[in-house]
Amino acid sequence: MRPHPLFLLFGVLAMAMASAAPFSFASQEGAPADASPPSDSGDAESAATDATSGNIPIRLVAGRLIATCDISTDARRLPVNLLVEYDGPWGLRLHNQATNGIKAERDGVSVPITLHFPGFEIVVPAREHGPEEFYNDFTKYHSKDMGELALVGSIGAQILEKYSVSFDLEAGFLRLEPPRDEDPETVQTPAGVASIPVTIHNGIVWLPVRTGDGTPYAMGIGSSVYDTVIDEDLAYDLGAPAGNVGTVTIGGTEIDLSTFIALRPEPFFHVHPDRALGMTGINFLESTRVAIDRVNRRVALTRLKSPEYPQADFDYFAARVTDEPEAIEQYLDRYPHARLAHEAARRLVDLRLERDEGGEGFARAIGWLVDTAAEDLRTTTALDLMETLLESGYRDQALVAGEAGVPHGRKDRYPNAVHQIHARLGEEYLERDDRKKARRHLLSAAFGLPEDGRINLQLGRFYEREGRFNRAYSRYVQAVITPEAGPQALDGLERVHAKVAEEEGEPAEMMSVDTVARLIAGKTLNFGAATKFKATEDNASNRVVLLELFTNAHARGTLAGELAWDGLVSHFTYDHVAFVSYHLEQPELDPLAVPLADFAAKRASITEPTLVIDGQRRAPAMAR
Repeated sequence: MRPHPLFLLFGVLAMAMASAAPFSFASQEGAPADASPPSDSGDAESAATDATSGNIPIRLVAGRLIATCDISTDARRLPVNLLVEYDGPWGLRLHNQATNGIKAERDGVSVPITLHFPGFEIVVPAREHGPEEFYNDFTKYHSKDMGELALVGSIGAQILEKYSVSFDLEAGFLRLEPPRDEDPETVQTPAGVASIPVTIHNGIVWLPVRTGDGTPYAMGIGSSVYDTVIDEDLAYDLGAPAGNVGTVTIGGTEIDLSTFIALRPEPFFHVHPDRALGMTGINFLESTRVAIDRVNRRVALTRLKSPEYPQADFDYFAARVTDEPEAIEQYLDRYPHARLAHEAARRLVDLRLERDEGGEGFARAIGWLVDTAAEDLRTTTALDLMETLLESGYRDQALVAGEAGVPHGRKDRYPNAVHQIHARLGEEYLERDDRKKARRHLLSAAFGLPEDGRINLQLGRFYEREGRFNRAYSRYVQAVITPEAGPQALDGLERVHAKVAEEEGEPAEMMSVDTVARLIAGKTLNFGAATKFKATEDNASNRVVLLELFTNAHARGTLAGELAWDGLVSHFTYDHVAFVSYHLEQPELDPLAVPLADFAAKRASITEPTLVIDGQRRAPAMAR
């Protein structure tokens, strides 16, 4: 465990001022953090370096295959969730935050990452960058189903192709075994198992299939999405734009996909010499054990059950292809609790927006979207939609979305979601000068989030319009200390400052930095030393110590270091210590980061919060 910065920094400065001689404590270099851009390479070098065997526990969450494991480097180990995407043309994709957490990239060099599964491990030389927004949203909406661990990445084909892979969703396992050459004539196929020759093209394993008229096609094996996909252009050419192309039989078997799967028409970009029909999804793996042997180019299929044809799925695909909102509404009326009902509601909202339709039709679409969401995520769903609509300029529709989410706030998984909706509604109504509604929503928001800068700013504006300047002044003071609302709140303070003095019959003091300092005293996190440094013959020197602090507003664990910095600044005079603070660009871009700070950090090879004394000695400025 690293020493607590608050004590370490004061100890450092005490030693520094005691003598002009070089510092005597050991240099403490922080471990390098993520400093290199993510790799988009598709080379096989990103894949596993060895082939061990074992079972990976997998589960189905929101139509995706999830594996829970640990990832580690020599610096740190983290428990995470990863997607299993057999058709993904990558090795290991990782969220940047997970990469930073295990320090998988240092000084522009990738560090090997180990995936820890029950009984075996896989070592990956480097990671690739993944779709972070998708990972964030998936974690937000499905964390309960994933054991409250984040989804941070994906295992793709460049790892899985090194193994003979068996998907057994009924048992809840993905079986990996070292590949081995076998003589086809000596291999015995158990009863009930169909052994099928396959082709491998562009990294995808392809099953031979035939349609009802005997035309041969190829169907890829995938696990990235739930639905089995058919090329929408091919479906259109076959006169079945909804995907109902009839019989689709896997070569050499009696397995007819059309009897238990509704093919989903989607844009499809994979190609095959026999023409690609589409890609199997997780719904195929749910009813069929699939064992893939890439070396011998064979796949063993074992039917586990014979599910009923999903008529509700096909009816949605048929409604969707019409591009008519009325068809989607009819589907929702018929299947309000179907697997695809929430997706259908999102499509209905999009169609209403595309047609610039508001009023009752759009309100019904919003109602469907909220009602088909999980009961404990309905307010969160409405909030996310509201913010998207506001960003896109659909302000009237955003009000409808927000109002639809408010009634479900008590049951929502995220208790602040309803307060955030109230805040957005209040701000929007205030812009429209509907003060009655603005007041109701803003006060509701402030009740749940009393320290939120944006809410206090809007309440300040509301009270200012009402001519209640003392209350406006109070709200602006609460907002001015927050980074998200500080500049606007300062403008508000300047506007009402003189009016408050006038109401109280006192001469108006000119607004200044000192005025603001008095107003916010005691309202911000800072630290002041109890005494000032006094130079004596024993502790003084004829030089000034340079103290540099490298920090970042988004870095965790820096509060103690920054409070210690405040204490040092208040204790020593500028005659004895020169203080310079730089804001880094890692782990996220900081508003106070400037080119000079970036230059200084690169010159000193600093990538995480650090204290530097006289350019020589270092101490960590963050701790847990």
